[in-house]
Amino acid sequence: MISTKIIKAKGFWKTVVVFTTIFIVVMNLIRVGMVYGFDFSAFYEQVISGKLFMFFVSNVLIWFVLGFVLTYFNFKRAMDKNEEK
Repeated sequence: MISTKIIKAKGFWKTVVVFTTIFIVVMNLIRVGMVYGFDFSAFYEQVISGKLFMFFVSNVLIWFVLGFVLTYFNFKRAMDKNEEK
């Protein structure tokens, strides 16, 4: 169960956004390199040509969930460590 204490902690949502942004940038750079040979115009054409919704879902939603999970467990570990002291 998700603890409201953790998600209300100072800096939690900022960290989620930072992780999500980093994941989106890094993974899209990797995708452009591996699939399109660093041809950013071909990548842009693919995103704009009717696949914008799937691009949005696959990037923002999936990487947001990963950023949330990593941030949650990072904050949980830190709070548990502080409670032990």
